Amino acid sequence: MAKIGEGDPRWRVSERQDGKNVNSWHWEEKDITKNLIRKIKEFYAEREILKDEAFCKITSVPMAKGEALYCVRKGRKFLIYDLNIKMKWKGTIDNENHVTGEVRIPSLESDTKIDETKVAISGNGNNAEIIRQIMIQKGITEIKESLKAFFQELLDSYQTVKAELPSFNTEEGIKIDENAAQLINSSDKVMLVNKSNSDVTLVQNNNNNNNNNNNKKTTSSSPSPYIIPISTEPKKKKIKTKTITQIVKFSAPTSEIYECLIDSQRLSAFTGTDASISRDVGSKFKLFDGNIEGEIVELVPNGKIVQKWRFNSWPENHFSVVTLKFETVDNKCKVTLKHGRIPSDDVQRTKEGWKNFFWRRIKGTFGYSYTM
Repeated sequence: MAKIGEGDPRWRVSERQDGKNVNSWHWEEKDITKNLIRKIKEFYAEREILKDEAFCKITSVPMAKGEALYCVRKGRKFLIYDLNIKMKWKGTIDNENHVTGEVRIPSLESDTKIDETKVAISGNGNNAEIIRQIMIQKGITEIKESLKAFFQELLDSYQTVKAELPSFNTEEGIKIDENAAQLINSSDKVMLVNKSNSDVTLVQNNNNNNNNNNNKKTTSSSPSPYIIPISTEPKKKKIKTKTITQIVKFSAPTSEIYECLIDSQRLSAFTGTDASISRDVGSKFKLFDGNIEGEIVELVPNGKIVQKWRFNSWPENHFSVVTLKFETVDNKCKVTLKHGRIPSDDVQRTKEGWKNFFWRRIKGTFGYSYTM
């Protein structure tokens, strides 16, 4: 999943020039895997499950691994997760015949209702089978109910992810440099703060003054951050790019998966957003409410899709190249994705985006299981 905590851009980005995501309308996400694992271990530490026919409790969670995201879309908060969990439990009847065992939940996924999630119970000890059967008949239901409570509690604990850029007045001729750590605007001066030096430079802004005085500049040495003006001339940078490859095998006919990626109605269904695409070579397409856009370069029915493809947050006129090849192998659809010319600082977001917002969503919407 995307390394959101490290500042990677969001899969869906704002269309505003100032980068603000007003009322969390566009997609925002945060990687919460480490926090979720820590909290689920705390939640189930010595947690009572049954106390009537038998007294049973979860003692610990020795293993919890997988991926988890906290997401916001159009103001709605939700979680995306795929976890493999092992719990330790112990039980007794009338404080005799003590039994210990494991609870295994190999595939706890947000795409599957918790009530439909498979849970396995094992046990060892005197009359272990009696207590194990009680756990199977009643304990599994209680474990699933507690999981629902856990995820709701976790979801409620998160606030909307903030992904806003500092606001600034472009008419004053100021832009953010890569090294800028903070931007301060005022009516009479503009200061840009940079962490790389200890000198301080103040630049007088005369845009709002009705006089012909030259800009006043003062420089002093202090422990404060370095404050500098930024040139209004855009700097053209050569974009460093990388290529990613993914191979996915769906338990579905090849034609069905091909249609999922070229039919606008199916794309809209599994992305949950507006999608506009056609089967005409040279035609334009838009996905995720226009946050992904591009052009159809080549189509081979049920065999190949080639696209010019970009996030609208990328530098203007920079397009990557997406090649999707479809094959039938062992009665399954093998999809080979080659995505080239991705800006190197956006590779992780793009890679995890294909996994989470294409492959996983196709499975969740249409029921086609897959492996990678």
